[in-house]
Order: sequence, then C-alpha cells, then structure tokens
Amino acid sequence: MKTPFISIVIPVKNRPLLITRCLDSIKAQSVRPLKVIVVDNGSTDSTVSEIWNWIRQNCNDDFDLTIIDEQKPGAAAARNKGLGTVNTEWVMFLDSDDAMQPALLNDLLNKISCQPSLDLIYWNCIIKTPEKDVPRCRSYVKNHLFERQIYNSLLCTVNFAVKTQFIRKIGGWDIQLRGWDDWELGIRLLLNKPNIAYIPKMLSVIYPQAESITGTDYQSKSGIWEMAIDSSEKAVIESDTYNHDRNKLLRMINYRRANLAALYKREGRTDLALPLIKKSLNHPTTTKFRKFLLKLIYAYTSKGGRMAYKIWF
Repeated sequence: MKTPFISIVIPVKNRPLLITRCLDSIKAQSVRPLKVIVVDNGSTDSTVSEIWNWIRQNCNDDFDLTIIDEQKPGAAAARNKGLGTVNTEWVMFLDSDDAMQPALLNDLLNKISCQPSLDLIYWNCIIKTPEKDVPRCRSYVKNHLFERQIYNSLLCTVNFAVKTQFIRKIGGWDIQLRGWDDWELGIRLLLNKPNIAYIPKMLSVIYPQAESITGTDYQSKSGIWEMAIDSSEKAVIESDTYNHDRNKLLRMINYRRANLAALYKREGRTDLALPLIKKSLNHPTTTKFRKFLLKLIYAYTSKGGRMAYKIWF
C-alpha cells in the first residue's frame, strides 16, 4: 500500500453524532490511502464507542484511523497530541463538528504535485447555518497576508494544510490558548515565511455550534480572547524575520484589541471594555493621530458598525 501523503488530526469531546458526520466526509474523498488521527479530549458520553463502531463498519487497508487520548483540556492540546504522532509529510486539522468537501484531498494532492516546494496551502470554506450557506472566501494577496490574517482570520483551523516539519518547527498550537488559537497560530506561521499556495475553492464545511468556543457572544469568554491577542503580540516582538514591519504588525494586532473592547461595550459590558480600550490607546505604537482613529473605531464598532479595519493602516 502507498504511504499517505497527509494526516488529518481531529480533536473530539462529547460529539458522538457530529464526529461520524465528519468521518463520513473523509471517507467520501477519492484519494487513498487515508490517515486519520482522532484525539479524544476527555469525552464522558458515547463518543469513543461511536467512533469504534464507525471504524468497524468503514475502515480497511486503505483507510487508517487511529484513536488516541489527551486528558489536558482544550482543542490545542489535543491537536498537538495528534501532531506528535504524525508520520506523513503533510498534516491538516479538522474540527469534529465540521466536514470536508469530496474534492478537498484530490485538489490538495494536485497542488502539492505541481509545487513540491510548498510549505502551506489554504482554501475557502462554506459556513452552513439553518438559515443559509455563507461562503467564507479569503483570496490570496501575497503582499497582504498579514492583514488578511489579523483582520479576517485568513487561516482558520479547517482551511489549511501545512508541512508537518514546518508546523513542528514553530512549536505547534499554543496549549495556553482556549480561543482564537488558530488566529494566533496563523500569525506565527506567516512570521516564519512559508511558501504558500491558494486553492480558490470552498473545500471545507463549517457547521457553527452554539456550545463552541466562539459561542454567540464575547463577554462569556472574556480573558480568553485577550490571551490570544497578547500571545500574538509577543510572537511578533520576538520574531527576527519582520524587523522592518514589526510596528505595522503590532498596530494591526492592537486594532483587534480595540475592536474587542468595542464588542464588549456593544454587549453592555463597559467594565470589560474600558480597561481594554485604555490599553489599546496607550499602546507604544499609538500616535496622537492613531488614538483619534482608535476612538473613532471604538465608537463606530460599539454601535454595530462593521469592517472598521478599512480605515486603519
């Protein structure tokens, strides 16, 4: 049997029905052989037994599915545990409640075959809600990848594949983060200057869950988002690859801090908003003119405005 070109790592906790939908979407791929690593992150229901049932009914010599265990809480810890067992050249991550379009692995393999020097490949997603399907498109603009990542989360968990050694070199996922960990990881990936390609297709499907880490508000997870912002800022400061653009990157990350403050205010939590906007206004990169812009962005966004980053530069 041929060696799989990629491993798919899936953390799961208490999602017996959703994980089988996810695995069905992998089975539907035309590419073989398949290597899947499911990391149980402390399930207390029938999730693991459902996965074993699925394995007995679906796995064969060209579909290798391994279940491992990670008791440290958090999807980042589970993804790192899975990453540690990967023995293929490439790896991608899928959330247990999401799915792959049937052409994903075939398109990915074709891209790698044409450009073997690549380090990272990303594509677009469809966000499926009960009301409608929402395309999530982040086109490739070589000179604006950091802007796309910091403002728009260009690289989210389910829409990229990366060479295994490349993501290991940067330390994998930050297990201290319990939210926006893919946003922070994307910044660190870009700081290490990967050779990137883009597939302009919607190849992953995101099914938002009310109980997911992002949830339906920001105040209920206050502190989590701030940790991701601070960690990303630290990564930029410590990086030696973007010295000439360091202040620009820090300004963009500080914008996210001001934007989060505005979202707290929109939700009626001025007690969370005021210390955060104060920190943003007092940031070392904030000039007098930029303080004016941040105050404008804060006021506009807190009243329901969107895409205020368009006036930030």
